[in-house]
Amino acid sequence: MKPSVTPKTGSLLEAYSKQIFEYPLPKAKMTHEIAVVNDGKMVVISQMDSSTLVQIDLDNMGRPINAFSYQIGNQTSGLHGVSMSTSYLGDIWVTLQNDSELIRLTPGKSASVAPQIQSVIQVPKPGKGPHCVSEFGEDLWFSCKDPSDDTGDYYVCRINKANPNKFSLWRVPKSPVFVMKHPKTGDVYASIDSNSKIARCKNSEGAYCQQTIQNPELLEIPSEQGSTVVGMCIGPDENPWFVLLGGSGAGTGTFGRILPSCDIEFVQLTGPLGAKAGLLHITFAPHTDGESYRAYILSSDITKDSTFNQPNALFDVTLDSKTLEVLSEVSFVFPTQYSWAHRVFYSKHGLYCTQLRTSGLVHIIPKIEGNKPQINEGNETFKKFGMGINSKTVVYV
Repeated sequence: MKPSVTPKTGSLLEAYSKQIFEYPLPKAKMTHEIAVVNDGKMVVISQMDSSTLVQIDLDNMGRPINAFSYQIGNQTSGLHGVSMSTSYLGDIWVTLQNDSELIRLTPGKSASVAPQIQSVIQVPKPGKGPHCVSEFGEDLWFSCKDPSDDTGDYYVCRINKANPNKFSLWRVPKSPVFVMKHPKTGDVYASIDSNSKIARCKNSEGAYCQQTIQNPELLEIPSEQGSTVVGMCIGPDENPWFVLLGGSGAGTGTFGRILPSCDIEFVQLTGPLGAKAGLLHITFAPHTDGESYRAYILSSDITKDSTFNQPNALFDVTLDSKTLEVLSEVSFVFPTQYSWAHRVFYSKHGLYCTQLRTSGLVHIIPKIEGNKPQINEGNETFKKFGMGINSKTVVYV
């Protein structure tokens, strides 16, 4: 007797198929910052140990075609920070950490065309070692990650782009990283990774203080939330957002935002992978009023010892714009682990992530249509059925 065959019927549902691609870059020990330039046709990446800038041509789907590297300064100049200029459209700002210089570059029209240096700004003493740089209006703000030769202290600096003789310095605890200006208050916030603090630089506009060193207010991160503040960005709500990396053990999957009142609101990933992830960086998709926030959060094993398995992954997270409730959470685990995932950059063709240790570029193409992904790794349904779709018929797009 032959067994019966019964078709399972139902309406077609579209599956959230994960697309993640990994591309090797010119070899380096320290692949760091990233930006997408030339109207989305090129990626630029800094490699610190060789002080090289990698330019990567993209096709019309955002896929890498080729890569060319260019030494900026000399081999020991320490190219690190990369950020897009808001005043000089098409240009980028980079930092030479070991030379204590800020440089404005125009990327090549294609990857095979060398970038051109447009201006060089010396870091005012006692500052030393510019790490990350951001442009706000007429000023550049940057973190000085190296101890001063003169004082042994660390600083956050504001400097006028047109007249570098106009500057202000704030003395901060060891190891400032990102620097972001609050659009609503004008205060500037810097992440301090070695002390689990956030420095609040008030009086960030108006007259420059020159050699009169200022002291910021320090915001403490409660230990129950986690530790090690690293990546920062301005979110769709015009507040600075940040992530917590943790130490050598498990992370806490925690990120948060700083309100105009200076109060901090924390959010934690809820999925089995994200809840103990060490988070290194964050960015957001463009936002439409009334919709949920779409955050892309990078997890890294950069501080973990070799015996502890911490994911190198990107989390696609949907947040309720009023309550910050995690509505959905999708992980994209990198093909190569122990890679020290480092930075993430959003573009119209998906997310681009750098891998510091393995000199790789990861391109992730999430399902960005609509407001909410269909997979929530933190809910009970996912725990029972994995990536299963609530339909008997599935279309892969």
